[in-house]
Amino acid sequence: MANLAKRRGDKVIWEVGDLVAPYIQSKWKRAIVNAIDTWILKRSDLVVTVTQAMYDCEFGKLVPSSRSKQIVIENRLPENFKSNAGATKTDVSIPIRIGWTGNLRNPELYEPLLEAIGKDGGKRVALEVWGGGLPLEMAKLYSQKYENIKIRGTYREDPESLRAMHESVDVQVLLELADNENVRVTVPNRLSHCLIYQTPLIVTKGTEMARRIDELGMGFAIDPLTVKWDDVFDQLADGQLMRTWLSNLQKVPDKLRYLDSSPLINAIHLWNGSKS
Repeated sequence: MANLAKRRGDKVIWEVGDLVAPYIQSKWKRAIVNAIDTWILKRSDLVVTVTQAMYDCEFGKLVPSSRSKQIVIENRLPENFKSNAGATKTDVSIPIRIGWTGNLRNPELYEPLLEAIGKDGGKRVALEVWGGGLPLEMAKLYSQKYENIKIRGTYREDPESLRAMHESVDVQVLLELADNENVRVTVPNRLSHCLIYQTPLIVTKGTEMARRIDELGMGFAIDPLTVKWDDVFDQLADGQLMRTWLSNLQKVPDKLRYLDSSPLINAIHLWNGSKS
């Protein structure tokens, strides 16, 4: 809408949280979306994406000249969470509490995990489910069958609620399919949550999330379609890997944990300065 109403001298910022085109199967519908995106790109003065990979895979190809007006502002929490942040765990205890959190999705990927955790019986692992969505009903059925699977309800994205959730889990699992371009190139706010409250992550290999987690040494990546969960449980319950992750999380600098909006603020100051 801002692009439609743009007048001479106006500045328009286009902030992109998710890519739309990867979800469209029809070639001609995707072509229409690309044409609209190209038009918006050309008329925008600044393009904000949550990762560099998101820009490179889509917008940089549509309009290469837009690189001069592109910035990255990652999907992180603001610094007012800092007073409530820090490690929610200091060592490893059995069972390892695995967290399935957020807007619960991909039940076909999580059902083998639920089954494996249930059969483990709490000897190595347990599952804490925090969140909502259609797969919650499936999780409830498993919680009724297995004592080491618990439904904890929903949570808010505020310091106290997030801390309470992270205190109840030792490692989070985020399973998606990397054949979706949007999944491959974005970084969900789950990463920021886990960095702030120092919780390791297990994610899908072949994604920007996997690259970042490997770089920070705070978890590992798996193929959710072929993973052998018993092997994962053995690695977690051994303790050494978890201790290494927890140690690495303590060393992450704050500049990687919290929102940095300075690139956008600097651009706005530059615009304002040019008008005065």
